[in-house]
Amino acid sequence: MLLDEPFSNLDVQFRVRLREELRELIKRVNVTTLFVTHDQEEGLSIADRVVVMNKGIVEQVGRPSEIYEHPQTGFVASFIGTCSSLKGCLDGSGGLQLNGDVWLPCDGPAGEVTAIIRPEFVRPAANGETGFVLKGRVVGSSYLGHISRS
Repeated sequence: MLLDEPFSNLDVQFRVRLREELRELIKRVNVTTLFVTHDQEEGLSIADRVVVMNKGIVEQVGRPSEIYEHPQTGFVASFIGTCSSLKGCLDGSGGLQLNGDVWLPCDGPAGEVTAIIRPEFVRPAANGETGFVLKGRVVGSSYLGHISRS
């Protein structure tokens, strides 16, 4: 079955309820379904496998958790969820240097890299806690009800 943006004109609450019902129905009748969407949350929640395309070229194929947690390209990382990209350099001996003043433990061959940081993996340090400290400045914020994005 091919479904091309089937929920695009529905309100958010109805979309969420309908996609849950559709997923249950697809599983129950055991029919292969190609579900086309530009809504990343919708795609991740309904699919067993996700194909991310960029200008007609397949960038990555995998389970939703693989696509989100281990994007293979910068496009996939930025298309699926919110993230920040920081240029850095792997030193080849277990370290990643970011912006010349932050060093993080990281394995990989020496060379230039782009570190992808998702906001849900960052938290403020508690009093007396040691670890890696990145200093920054909040330049804007969006209130979305269940979360605020800065």
